[in-house]
Amino acid sequence: MVRLLESNQWRLVRQRGSHRAFRPPVKPIVVTVPGNWNDDLPIGTFKSILRKGATLPETKRNIREAIQLHLEAMREVGEAIPDAITDVDFVELEPVS
Repeated sequence: MVRLLESNQWRLVRQRGSHRAFRPPVKPIVVTVPGNWNDDLPIGTFKSILRKGATLPETKRNIREAIQLHLEAMREVGEAIPDAITDVDFVELEPVS
């Protein structure tokens, strides 16, 4: 996730322990991400990052990149990659202003 944010010009604004706070180039928001590669990304943080997508294609691209980077990080630290499964569901979202 950290590499995804940095590759999209998000900048690190502070770090406390293993958690890093990033700010995007155009919006006055901050997203905090666990700093260790083997930490699970809290679902609230994941949802927060997804809300930053301006369009549905951008949000889908963010999801794809986040999953790819997470798998790369798992490989780097020697964690086993689970078997791929498909689970489709719908999630209702509140409008973001």
